[in-house]
Amino acid sequence: SAQASDLAAPQPWQRKAPAMRPRARVPRSGKDALQTSVGHMLAGAGAGTLTAFVCSPLDVVRTRMQCRGALPQSVRTEYSSAWSTMSSILRREGWRGCFRGLQAALIIVPLHWSIYFSAYEGAKHWLGPVVPAAAPGDGSAQTLARAALASGSAAVAAAILTDTITNPLWVVRTRLMTQHAHQAAGTLAGPLLQGTLGSLRTIASQEGWPALYRGLRASWLASTHVFVQFPVYELLRRQMLDDRRRSRSAQDAEADAHLQATRAHAGEPSRGQSGPATTMSIAQDAADRQPAPRAPAVSPAAPDRLAWWELVWAASASKVAASCVSYPLELVRTRLQDVRQRPSGSAAAVGDSAQSLRSVVREILRLEGAPGLYAGFGANLIRVVPSCAATMLAYESIAHELGELGL
Repeated sequence: SAQASDLAAPQPWQRKAPAMRPRARVPRSGKDALQTSVGHMLAGAGAGTLTAFVCSPLDVVRTRMQCRGALPQSVRTEYSSAWSTMSSILRREGWRGCFRGLQAALIIVPLHWSIYFSAYEGAKHWLGPVVPAAAPGDGSAQTLARAALASGSAAVAAAILTDTITNPLWVVRTRLMTQHAHQAAGTLAGPLLQGTLGSLRTIASQEGWPALYRGLRASWLASTHVFVQFPVYELLRRQMLDDRRRSRSAQDAEADAHLQATRAHAGEPSRGQSGPATTMSIAQDAADRQPAPRAPAVSPAAPDRLAWWELVWAASASKVAASCVSYPLELVRTRLQDVRQRPSGSAAAVGDSAQSLRSVVREILRLEGAPGLYAGFGANLIRVVPSCAATMLAYESIAHELGELGL
């Protein structure tokens, strides 16, 4: 009969939620790999553009503070703190001074992140057969160490490749941010640089093309930054996703127990048991007595996505940890990128073109002491923590949307 047919159909309490399975690495065709790479490049470029514009004033402040050791003692006090640096920039150069090097930043930051994220994801995929992905919920020490090694190795490989490609643009950006401070201090050698392409031509013609790769070895050594940052980020992200999965499983179990109790109260057979057909009135009474379902804390449509505040927390914590480790190398890199050829016969000073990475470190320790290696660290955290959080949030969001489009 029609009533028996209706009772034979799967009831709401018999419908199981789809199983949550971890995303496994599967072989990708050339077309799929290209689409994935394009997606990561676009996501990285979008995130980098947002970061470059929003964080430009803090970038200028941080770079000026990092290079204050190359300025005469009489003007160093103007760059002793983030507040005094910003005040000096506004007093001498106006609000435009807060956006020195923005044109170069709008080129290099999106380019840097588009190359980096694409290379990072590609390296992780390449390392897949060597370091297999662990199942969600596996929090053993061996699993965490294997995951940290995989993400750290991929991060370092991507950083070395990206820094090698983009170093000339970073040199130009640093010069554009600091040249007005050198001009005010009387330590500027040569004319003021104009524009990104014009600056590249000027530096290459006056100092030779090797000048565009100053600080590259320091950048390679500073890859310890991403070796700390990305494993910590991936670890925090993984743990939060595992917590969400466990919460989802507990909610499913609670809902199942509630439905079992409701069916038992209604006199219906338990799930997985057979029994005599019940009347529609009994089933309807049970449905009427059943409370309205509660919205799950984890959206069933997006079990593998974190909330925006969770991404911000993971990105910020990982960036702070990495900055504490690698900041001295970043400062030395900035000093090397800021070196300028001085007129013949002038006295040597910190930042002269003949200096190497080792000599810059020795000179900083001699003139400024160990704290000199952390000059501008506070301003750096003020800048890089929100910058990194915005970058990772924008990247994850854009990558998700592009994934929905098949990229």
